[in-house]
Amino acid sequence: MTLSKPVELRLPVPPSVNRYWRSGTRNGVPHVYLSDEARNYKHTVHLLTRHVEPFAGAVVLQIIVFREYNRGDIDNYLKGLLDSLQGNVYANDNQIIEIHLYKRLDRNDPRVELTAWEETK
Repeated sequence: MTLSKPVELRLPVPPSVNRYWRSGTRNGVPHVYLSDEARNYKHTVHLLTRHVEPFAGAVVLQIIVFREYNRGDIDNYLKGLLDSLQGNVYANDNQIIEIHLYKRLDRNDPRVELTAWEETK
């Protein structure tokens, strides 16, 4: 296995999964939708990744989440982040074959440092 040239990104910390979706009703039918915070985050990620050509093959990710506070589960950030990268770093998040996820504390500069590679045969 070889890896392509990596894409390195510095992104804001995504909203927690607890704030990512909202529920309500539409025409009397229960409905789940993205929160305003989630839509704004996806838009920001799109702007920050507009120079990236999405990978077409299998993708490997290294994600370091630098949080302002040391509370909450690290996986609460993952779904929103991966969804926001879809169409920008890879065509579909089902291309991801491996994730290395780390959390760190940085009270002065919360962020996500992401490195992505495409696996090539």
